[in-house]
Amino acid sequence: MDKRRELVVNRSFHLLEQHYPFHKMGLAHITCPLAAGYDENQWSNHLKLFGGISDAVYTDLFKKAAEVGIGIELNAPIHRYNEQELDIILRPYRIAKECGCKFYLGSDAHTPARLEAAHKDFELWVKLLKLTENDKFQFPT
Repeated sequence: MDKRRELVVNRSFHLLEQHYPFHKMGLAHITCPLAAGYDENQWSNHLKLFGGISDAVYTDLFKKAAEVGIGIELNAPIHRYNEQELDIILRPYRIAKECGCKFYLGSDAHTPARLEAAHKDFELWVKLLKLTENDKFQFPT
């Protein structure tokens, strides 16, 4: 788990530090269960993975994200988490907000039928993070 956590953090910083010939749009899937591997323990492992990243590391990461103007995607099935799990999953997003990051919603709804559930998740994200229009990522013009 420590090696995987190190990879997630290092790759995130690496992405933010690269100079591309276009504006970086967003940092997607930042708490995706797939980051913890593809097995039956994926759900609990992703909570250990992201829960084990310190506030200081998240703060450094999200200060850099805010500095480069990249959006932070909100797309996890937030309704599936219990109260204890929510504390773990929301922590990086709360830190991102404190660091001045802006957010956008990504449905990952691969079929029209999944859009309704995605909309409910969007409303829950906005409520739990107390997001306002000022927190919305807008592509720089």
